[in-house]
Amino acid sequence: FDIDGFLHWGYNFYFSQFSKDVINPYNTTDGWGAFPSGDAFSVYPHKNGVAESIRLKVFKDALQDLRAMKMLEKFKGKDFVLNIIEEECGEELKEKPVTLAIWEVAEGKLTATLKEEYAK
Repeated sequence: FDIDGFLHWGYNFYFSQFSKDVINPYNTTDGWGAFPSGDAFSVYPHKNGVAESIRLKVFKDALQDLRAMKMLEKFKGKDFVLNIIEEECGEELKEKPVTLAIWEVAEGKLTATLKEEYAK
């Protein structure tokens, strides 16, 4: 979980490739084939400003998980955190993306341990 940063180029790019045409992101999610679906925008236009995409919500969850891992690392050390993740995610982590159900078990253990440390 050592990362230096994250770059996502598209926040609200509602255009086709090279900005030739405006698109409706509710109907066209890939800039007419120019980008992977949803890659060009993390929010959708909304009458009250913007509506978050599912991708943005999941990314926020991932950043919160990363923050929890970093905080727990300060109390227990990096190996402790990695052991929890390996214990719960095991081989699945090496072979393919971890399912939500499996990750939630690991996340629960990380969170519970972090709460215990803050309670001391």
